Amino acid sequence: MVLSMTATLDFDEKNKNKTQCQKAIDKFESIFTVLKEGQKENKGFYWEFLAPYFIELKDKNLIEPFANIVFLPSQAEDVKKYHKDYANEIQRFYEWNKNYVWK
Repeated sequence: MVLSMTATLDFDEKNKNKTQCQKAIDKFESIFTVLKEGQKENKGFYWEFLAPYFIELKDKNLIEPFANIVFLPSQAEDVKKYHKDYANEIQRFYEWNKNYVWK
């Protein structure tokens, strides 16, 4: 439901000049925030194993490098520029991911 709601924001006037990657970052921010809010009252594999990964990713401010890694195959100019200009952030994500302790 959250994803559907955030998708409609793509058509909002204030977002018309955002790239696909920037729009995805906005969606990830919303989704991961909702995950954190719902984490305590939900149970099951997803909530106990997968959700903590994305919640911590957000808490560590790694959504932007994560999204730019996801979008690299698109070879969009903004994504390639991010990889060039923020190689340290890309590396920070990879280090965090490598050292992440699955709950």
